Amino acid sequence: MQVFRILAVAGAVALLAGGCVSSKRAMRVSPLAKEVEVSFDQEAVNLWPFYFNAGGSGAILWPLADFDAQGFAVRPFYVQDGRERSVLFPLFAWNDRSGWALNGYWTERNFGMWPLFHHGPGGGYCLLGWRSPESWGVFPLARFGARGGYAGPVWWKSGENGARAYGVFPVWCHTPDFRMAGLFYRTLYGGNTESWGVFPLLHSSVEWNHIGPAWWKPENSSWGVFPLAWITPDFSLAGPVWWKPDNNSWGVFPLAWIVQDFGIAGPVWWDGDNSSRGIFPLLWLKPELSVAGPVWWELEAGKVKGGGLFPVLWLLRDFSLAGPVYWNRENGSTVSWGIFPLMFTSPQWGYCGPAWWSRDERGVDGWGAFPLLWVKRNFGLAGPVWWSSDGDGMKSGGLFPLAWLSRSFNLAGPVWWKPENGSWGVFPLAWLSRSFNLAGPVYWNRENGETVSGGLFPLAYLSKEWNYAGPVVWRYGDDRRSRAFGVLPLCWRYQDFRLVGPVWWEKSDWGVLPLFWKVGDENMLFPFYYYRHNGENFKFNLLGPVGGVKRRSSRPGWDWHFLWPLLEKDGDSFGVWPLFSDNRRPGGGVLPSPLFSRREERRCGGYTLPEHIYRRGGGSEVELESVKYTAGMLLGSRSTTRVQVWKDEADRETLEKLPVLLREQPDGKKDAGAYETWKQEAAALLEKLRLEGPVPEDWKARQALFQEMARRFCTERERVEGKALLGLLWNYSRQEGEFESRWLLGLIARDRGDENIRDLNVLGGLYRERSRDGLTEYSIFPFISRLEGPGRSRWSFCAGMFRHETDGGRSGGAVFFIPYGDL
Repeated sequence: MQVFRILAVAGAVALLAGGCVSSKRAMRVSPLAKEVEVSFDQEAVNLWPFYFNAGGSGAILWPLADFDAQGFAVRPFYVQDGRERSVLFPLFAWNDRSGWALNGYWTERNFGMWPLFHHGPGGGYCLLGWRSPESWGVFPLARFGARGGYAGPVWWKSGENGARAYGVFPVWCHTPDFRMAGLFYRTLYGGNTESWGVFPLLHSSVEWNHIGPAWWKPENSSWGVFPLAWITPDFSLAGPVWWKPDNNSWGVFPLAWIVQDFGIAGPVWWDGDNSSRGIFPLLWLKPELSVAGPVWWELEAGKVKGGGLFPVLWLLRDFSLAGPVYWNRENGSTVSWGIFPLMFTSPQWGYCGPAWWSRDERGVDGWGAFPLLWVKRNFGLAGPVWWSSDGDGMKSGGLFPLAWLSRSFNLAGPVWWKPENGSWGVFPLAWLSRSFNLAGPVYWNRENGETVSGGLFPLAYLSKEWNYAGPVVWRYGDDRRSRAFGVLPLCWRYQDFRLVGPVWWEKSDWGVLPLFWKVGDENMLFPFYYYRHNGENFKFNLLGPVGGVKRRSSRPGWDWHFLWPLLEKDGDSFGVWPLFSDNRRPGGGVLPSPLFSRREERRCGGYTLPEHIYRRGGGSEVELESVKYTAGMLLGSRSTTRVQVWKDEADRETLEKLPVLLREQPDGKKDAGAYETWKQEAAALLEKLRLEGPVPEDWKARQALFQEMARRFCTERERVEGKALLGLLWNYSRQEGEFESRWLLGLIARDRGDENIRDLNVLGGLYRERSRDGLTEYSIFPFISRLEGPGRSRWSFCAGMFRHETDGGRSGGAVFFIPYGDL
């Protein structure tokens, strides 16, 4: 019923046009406020919105006209609801205490005509004149009140202690604390002059004074001439020269700066704290690192640790570079080296131009020349020729794409053959095997060395049962006599069924296709009527969707429709399309509406997971039940699904074998081999499940055992999904602690797994945050990325062109993709 109310309000909102009284009355005089079933007795009639009458109230073509004990309404001309009345709302509306007529309005204590005048206890206005309980005036020329006012540029004000202030803006001002006459001003404190001056030439006070650019402060003997000089006890400035007496700092801006342990004199600088010095930007001398033009060196305990000539030479303990030649060292010996980008060699692999090789603990295990040659222990490639081998010799080989030779399958151009079963063919003309054969359009099937069926595609087919030759079709029975015969589509005979042209009959049923048919207790003359009556169920339709009634034995009452789908009642559902539709049946819902709709679906799959694997094949989960709620096609939807999954991936092999308990037991007399195979598989399964005893022969016992094992290996989970604006604005899914959400067509994506997994993706990966097992990575692709975590950090620039990382006590990285260090 709640959905019914929501949809009805949406349909009438334009007509009601925001009238509070009219909308409340329309809701009250309607089925929205009453539980009224559709009926045609003397007490109530409900054909809403066309006609409604119940309990002394009613409506005709709701919401155009309605009536009840409190009044009536003919919208939009006149509405009366108790003491509330309106005419052509919102032009005229009134009650016993207030109302309005066009732009005039009144209440018990106020009246007016907006925006011309207003009158009330709190004040009023008439055009530009206004009044309040304490003042009155003409906006913006004058204001008069008990505490002050203004009239043009003249103003006055009375204080709480009797003090008065007045003036003429902006040339004269007189207050108890301030005097002004033109440019001259004076401030007072306790009736005595505190300061005075002529703005902006002169100012005199106890604390600060100035005459033109010269200023002085008697309290601390500071003085100056703005902006050339500034003399104070703490800081002094005379043109570009400055000094601070408290710490003997001085300088000449911007050439020199001398402060305690640091100094600058032109390009020369020095730092007394760490004995650093230099000439910017050519020379930099520090205890750890020094630079002299392109030459740099590192010091450790007073000894040179490494150095180089940027960007040609780089010499360190672990990594060195000399032009294109680079090498890596460990424990004082070279472990790898190369000439970028022509060659590289290390204990594990190397290359020189297109030639490459790899090594393992047994020596060289592969070599080649990219991209033509590839030779490994078990595989080789030389241009289009390839081969593979195992411990017993060559396993397969070929000439791509013309030939393929192996122990099980062979191909040479269009000719193929399989040695294991003697099959061979010429694609696509011929296919010869023990069971199926094809030679052009002719095909035949063989069983136990005997041809059982065949044909000429698509003209003819011959077998022991069904046969056809062009339009002629016939079928043999067990006695080899014809049981069916016909010339399609003109005639057909099968058992008791006959067809001759459009006329057909079978026992007492008959018809003329496609206009008329009669079967049992139902008949139809298309498209005029349909009729069915068997004593319990009755159904009659006139001209298809025009109108009809029906009654079912499974539920009480009549169902009907008129101009379907405009007006329809079907069981517990009733609707006026496209305004609304209400359906309370389990699994029911509503007709879709662009703004408001509601739909609840319940469906149950009925399969458990192992049974699903057996009957439908594959899958890591199976849906058991789904409930869906839709709040408008454009607003959003939410669905909850209960699924069944296996508890552990390691149990998958056992689960896939579990449906053997559901398999039909083979007949040991007819096929002893299949029966023994089934018993062996079932016994092996019981042994794997650690169950004692023989395989149950009874089907119900095996089914109960299957259900018990399914509960042991499987668990149920709940998956919740939602979306807004058909998923364009937002959608999300949640299952067992995993949460995925997408915003604005996926421009913003956020995923959350367990407490150790987080992922934020903005603009398709332009910005990304990822957290896994204590490690957090931030990246702005492809410019920069940062990885941090316990004992580990990494910086990467330009998609790895420059990289530096630390892991525990090890460190390393790359410069122009050339690796260095331990990582």
